[in-house]
Amino acid sequence: MHVHVVAVGKIKERGLRDVIDDYAKRLGRYGTFHETELKDGSEAEVQERFARAIPVRAKVVALEVDGKPYSSEQLAR
Repeated sequence: MHVHVVAVGKIKERGLRDVIDDYAKRLGRYGTFHETELKDGSEAEVQERFARAIPVRAKVVALEVDGKPYSSEQLAR
């Protein structure tokens, strides 16, 4: 399993950074974890950066504060 996290901007919150690092370490037992931080810009620029950063044939899951929650089993499918 390969997990690629692509986000706009840098994670500066210490607690959040710790959680992400812990998650990456746990995933490392089962596959690879890659984190890409994109530079902010206009909507068109950010879309282009996302398009270049997402691997070909990747399953894309967008994370949103008000988005639909998935269980671990649902996400694995």
